[in-house]
Amino acid sequence: MPPLYNPGHGLWRLPAGLILSLLIGASTQGCAQTDPSAAGLFHPYKQEHICLLTGFHYNRYSYADIGLAYNYFNMVRGEPRSAALFAGTEWKPDAPLIWGPKLGWWYAGTGALCFGNDLIYYTNGRQARWCWRPQVGFGVHRYKLVYGYNIVLAGRNPLPINRHCFSLVLLWNFKRIKGNPY
Repeated sequence: MPPLYNPGHGLWRLPAGLILSLLIGASTQGCAQTDPSAAGLFHPYKQEHICLLTGFHYNRYSYADIGLAYNYFNMVRGEPRSAALFAGTEWKPDAPLIWGPKLGWWYAGTGALCFGNDLIYYTNGRQARWCWRPQVGFGVHRYKLVYGYNIVLAGRNPLPINRHCFSLVLLWNFKRIKGNPY
């Protein structure tokens, strides 16, 4: 089989059909965007919802999550951005029962980079701990998959709480406040 490039001939030996199809394709299918409003992804898109928050936090101890959230989502020039404010409760369903009322927020922007913070009050009814959990990971619209690190703010009790965890959180829309319909 002859090589694709032969310096003696000065030409690349590519099939003539491939070269012809590339030239025809580039000349007939190539175009430039002249009017930004003509492309669907340039239309501003906004939505605000009240959502049910559900989640799962995994490491040595597993916790479930439920709560209410306000979710803001917009898309400008094809880049999705979302933010959520929420109040909820984490709980460890197996023995010993531990629950943690919490407040938090997250922002997911360009490239699906997501970061946020939670403030959690873990308790079992007798002992308690305040924890702050900064998080970073991936998130788009109503979903986030993040890594968080629990920083104990107050209370040094021996509650079985993860020092760090991986979290999957989903928001389920049930009330649209305003915005474009789906």
